[in-house]
Parts: sequence; structure tokens; C-alpha cells
Amino acid sequence: MVDRLGYAPQLVDCAGCERRLPEDTAWFSAPGGGLLCARCAPGDPEAVECVVRVIKVLRAAADGDEDLWLRLRLDTATLQTLERIVESELAHHLDRRLRSIDVLRAIEGRGAVRVPVD
Repeated sequence: MVDRLGYAPQLVDCAGCERRLPEDTAWFSAPGGGLLCARCAPGDPEAVECVVRVIKVLRAAADGDEDLWLRLRLDTATLQTLERIVESELAHHLDRRLRSIDVLRAIEGRGAVRVPVD
């Protein structure tokens, strides 16, 4: 769906320099448009570090391979990184952070609800 809306992030080449990403750690930058290589990542201090496993999961999700997706068993660290990526994408494209994320975390017992005073 994100791809059809024209918001699909770059997951194969560096979104900064457009060189093919090596099979190594990369950094996800929502404002940058996807994964950044080690040379381009310092340009976005908010970029989320992604190990190879996370990159492969992102690519599997983007490919839409439902059979592969259903077979994946993701560890806590991978899930936490994916969560940060989704949150950064949502915040970037919606131009604001969703407060409901804090509510969901509170329900899960992972943090207090922070409701800003308007």
C-alpha cells in the first residue's frame, strides 16, 4: 500500500548516494527516503541503525511475500527496530507523532502515557 501511494522507502540502494547497499549494517532515515549507507548516515542523526536481519525483514515485507512473512520468527531486538522504523515513517509522512503509540505502549506495560498539554 505504501508503495502504491508513492511513499515506499528505498531498501536496496542507498537513499543518499544511490549506490548499491552492501550486505552490512545500514541506517533507516524516513526524511532521507529509506536506507542509508555508512557514508551517508551521519547526515541524519535520527536514522535508525538496521542490522542485516532487519534489512532482510524490511525487504521481505516490501516484496509482499506472504508465505515468507508468515514463516518469519522475529526476536525482540528485531521487532523493536522495526517498530522504531514504522514510528519514524508515520511521524514523517503525517508530519506529527501519533500520541496513540504512547497509549499502546502503556497498555502493553512498556511505558507511561505522555499526553501533551495543549
